[in-house]
Amino acid sequence: MLTLLIFHETFFVGKQDVAHCQNYELPIWLAAAFDLPEFINILSSSGADINESDRNGQTPLHISVKFGNAASISRLLVYECLYFNTQDREGRSALHVAAEAGLSTIMRTLLARPGIDVNLRDNTGATALFRVIVKGSIPPIVLLLAEEEVDINSAGPEERTVLINTVQQRSYSIVCLLLDRKDLDVDVQDAGGLTALCWATCLGDVDMNEATYKYFNNLYPKRRLIWINISAASPRFSRLLGMVTFLVQLVSYSKATD
Repeated sequence: MLTLLIFHETFFVGKQDVAHCQNYELPIWLAAAFDLPEFINILSSSGADINESDRNGQTPLHISVKFGNAASISRLLVYECLYFNTQDREGRSALHVAAEAGLSTIMRTLLARPGIDVNLRDNTGATALFRVIVKGSIPPIVLLLAEEEVDINSAGPEERTVLINTVQQRSYSIVCLLLDRKDLDVDVQDAGGLTALCWATCLGDVDMNEATYKYFNNLYPKRRLIWINISAASPRFSRLLGMVTFLVQLVSYSKATD
C-alpha cells in the first residue's frame, strides 16, 4: 500500500516517469529515487533500514545521489546510523557516484559529513578525485582538491595517478590545478614506469610539457634536463620528436641523480 502511495505522490508532484525506478522494489528505495524525504522519514520511523542495499549494492543514499535528489540526501544524512561510506557492487561510494556525475552541490553536502572517506577506491582502484577528473568538470575538482585528506598521489587504474591521467587527457587547466597542490609527487610512475613529465613529452603536447617541465625544474633546480622545443615541429613529426625528447631527458635525469 505504501508503495502505491509513493507512486501516487510522484504523479501528484508531476514526476510521471516511473520507468527508471521499476527495479526498486522496497518503498525506501522508491522514496529515495523520487526525492520524497517525508516518506523516508515515515519509513525509517516505521523500522525501514535506511542502509538496505538493492541488487546492485546501492543504498538509498546511492540512489538519491544517482538521481541528484538533494532533499532526500539531506534527510538521509541526518540519521547517525547512516553508512555513508558504503560501497556498491562496483565499489563506488555515494561520493564516487556524485563525482562521476559532476554534482558539485551534492558533493559539498557529502563532504560536510564528518567521517566521510574521500580516498575510498572502487573496484578499478579509482578514487572520487580520479572519477571527477575523468569527468573533466572544474568546480567539483576544485572542491575535492580543497580537502586536505584527499590523497592526490593515489594510484588508480593501471597505477596511474590523477596527474598522469590528466596529462594523458591533455587537460591543461586541470593539470595546473593539480600542480598547485604542495603535496603533489611528480615522480610517481605508472605501471609502465612513466611519470607525468614523461607522458607529456611522449604525447608531444607543448603546453602540457612546459607546465610539468617548469614545475619539475622549480622543484629540482639542480637537475638540468635537456629541453627540445617541439612547438615548431609539424604535427606529423611532433610525436616522434616527443619520444626522442623523452629518451634524452630520461638519460639526463639518470645522470643527475647518480
